[in-house]
This record gives sequence, C-alpha cells and structure tokens, in this order.
Amino acid sequence: CKSGALNAYPAHKLQMLICLSIALIFLPTTHSFVNSLPSFSSKHFYPHSLPMASSANVSPGQRDHILGSSDPNHEPSILQRIAEKRRNDSKLSQTLTSAEELISKIGRFDETFGKPIDLYERIAMEKSDIALAAEFKRASPSKGDIALNTDSAAQGLLYSSVGASVISVLTEPKWFKGDLEDMLKVRKATQNSADDGSKVRPVILRKDFVIDEYMILEARAYGADTVLLIVAILEVDQLKSLIGFSRELGME
Repeated sequence: CKSGALNAYPAHKLQMLICLSIALIFLPTTHSFVNSLPSFSSKHFYPHSLPMASSANVSPGQRDHILGSSDPNHEPSILQRIAEKRRNDSKLSQTLTSAEELISKIGRFDETFGKPIDLYERIAMEKSDIALAAEFKRASPSKGDIALNTDSAAQGLLYSSVGASVISVLTEPKWFKGDLEDMLKVRKATQNSADDGSKVRPVILRKDFVIDEYMILEARAYGADTVLLIVAILEVDQLKSLIGFSRELGME
C-alpha cells in the first residue's frame, strides 16, 4: 500500500481486510470450516512482464527484498524453487495456448457467467466485522497429500454455504496438486448456486506462484476474481506491473 493509504479506510472495513489477510494465511485446508473486457492486444501483453533472472541488468533496489538476492551462493528456498518451476510451466503453457486464445475464452466466459466481483466490495458486504476466507488445497510441501480425491465444486459449495466471502483455490500442480480446472469448477458451482438462491457468490482467488501476465490471463479465463501476488518472488517493477495488468482485467 502507498504510505498512509490504510488511513483512508473506515475502521470496521480495515478490520475486515486484515481478517481476510490472516484467514488466507492461517485457515486450515479443504476439511476446514471455513461492461466489456478492456481491449488490449498481444503487443500489450509481453512488455509488462519482467524476467526474474538474477542479472546485473536489474535496477538497484528491485530485488533487495528477495531472500538471498545479495548472496551469489544462496541456495534457493522452497518458495523460490516453486516459483522457478512455475516460470517454466508458464513458458510451456504459452506454447500450447496463446494469450489471444485466453482473451477469447475470457470473453466467452463473461457472456455466460458475468464479470469478476470486486474483492473489497464483497468483503464490505458482510454484516459482521469479520469476513471468512476458505481455501481448497489438495496437498502441500509441508503436509504432503491432504485431499487428493475431494471434488472442488462440492467443497466450494460447502464453503459458500457456511458464509465464506472468499474461496482461495490452489492451482499449482506439482507441490499442491491443484489445477485451473479446480478453480473453474468452484467458480461455476458457486455462481450457479448463488444465481438460484438470489445470493452473492464468494470471490474466487487464484492462489499460485504468479510470475507473469500470462498466468493472470489464465486466472481470469478460468473464473478468478482476484489473484495472489507474492512479494517475496517478484521484483518491485514486476509487482507493480502485474498489479496494473490485473486491474486492467477487472481483478484486484
């Protein structure tokens, strides 16, 4: 946040945002209780994405916050190893499905299911001072397998039925054994349930190790309302660029 930005929020709404942040980090996993698309072209797509390579070309201060950035002998953390794998995964995905195809998919998705819900507005709708964020996770590096065979749509409906304002869905395949289809199923199931009952569905968050705009396009095309951006794996200008690109797509 910009300096002093939090002071502009009403106290009760700031409390909601803080509780949401804590919930996304600490809530247990899947068994827990817990109008038009902005026009842009492919030439708009890649200039925003900055490589994460550790090179002398990076401007001073861009990587100071990243673990081991000043140590050439630094052994990558598990977070950094996952981020590097996701960088390679994204490159492979781009050879299989182009950015233009994802943009077309977004348009078709919006026609059927509507545009993203604003994260802040959805949290502010809660009558309580606490907003609940639930998470769908099949596995993790620390816990191993958790719920490999759980149906993501059914779990998402369960979370929605007990009052979740946000549902975070892990889409990383190697360590967390999730995928984009898990998130899409949660979005469709909660959307249809909300429409049938004249309710407002939860916000769907893509929880992954997002490192470029292509992954944000994927998130939008598969039903996400918002994405997780991890500061510890992104250079400063890269983080700013990805935030801006997300907002261009209607996601916070």
